[in-house]
Amino acid sequence: MTALVPMVAPGAAHIVASCTPHQGDDASVTDFFYRPISVKVTSPYSLAVRPGLTVAPGATVSISPIGGGCGAADYAYVALYATAPKVTQVVQGVGTVTGGTGWEDTLTVPRGLAPGHYRLEADCAYSRGAVLGSYPAVSLNVT
Repeated sequence: MTALVPMVAPGAAHIVASCTPHQGDDASVTDFFYRPISVKVTSPYSLAVRPGLTVAPGATVSISPIGGGCGAADYAYVALYATAPKVTQVVQGVGTVTGGTGWEDTLTVPRGLAPGHYRLEADCAYSRGAVLGSYPAVSLNVT
């Protein structure tokens, strides 16, 4: 069997598989499960951040995809998160999808934001909130 791996975050993952009865039988019954296989997921997707990954409070950054856009998704959801002491959303934006092949968004780093490392994330989403896939997060250093 071959399958296209969807837009998922890179890193450690497991592939699981099972067998169900033939068509016409009760498909809710599983005959057996195969042993999971550990894999390492890599991604051709990434984010371009301009003017760069080190910015001052109050700066505006432009974010766009590298490796592919959101395809059939309705929009790109971009957000900046603080990671300590707990994960907290700092600011968000909704990118503009251009012809299903790309998108672009801008975020303004809040003026009073403390210096440190923050996580910038982008997801491709449908209008009802379901996520099609996620780009690997990048670290934004606020100085």
